[in-house]
Amino acid sequence: MGNSKLTKLDFSKVILEEAIVVESSIKNPDKIFDRNLIDSFKTEFNLNPNFSIEQKAIKIDLKVHCIALNEEGNTLRIEGKFFLEFTFSVEEMEFHLVPIGKENKMMPSMALMAPLAGTAYSTARGMIIMKVLGTPLEGFSMPILNVQALFSNTKDIENEKKDSIKNKDQPKRQGTTTKSKIL
Repeated sequence: MGNSKLTKLDFSKVILEEAIVVESSIKNPDKIFDRNLIDSFKTEFNLNPNFSIEQKAIKIDLKVHCIALNEEGNTLRIEGKFFLEFTFSVEEMEFHLVPIGKENKMMPSMALMAPLAGTAYSTARGMIIMKVLGTPLEGFSMPILNVQALFSNTKDIENEKKDSIKNKDQPKRQGTTTKSKIL
């Protein structure tokens, strides 16, 4: 199935089929609504890609957790948790597969996965900005980052990936903790 010579990716053959907010919650137990108290946000994210060669589909789950910080960097007990899913269909996916592990199972190449992860992350940024409008988290935005950072804190993903879009035992992609300054 895989191609020893990977084909250049034609983005016209990749379709974002679904982008949904599966879950979102904003907690503000102290009922703080004075936006002047919020100086920045601590942000953590978790990226989890899955795929199905048979369905020619890639699903990327993204979990985001943000915590409001005051000027001193202390938490204000205002936080948001968001879980988003992005499903892409990829025509001719078979031309973008690489062998993994000793069993030579196939998985999508990083040349395919990286732009899809970047698309999911960028789309999630906009979706979350809209979700927090009118809430104590208004002004929160996930940091702009290099797509490689989405995969940076992982073990060798090629050795752990399974060929199932629904497999819950996939390795997790964790981003670095950053601050987003309110403008």
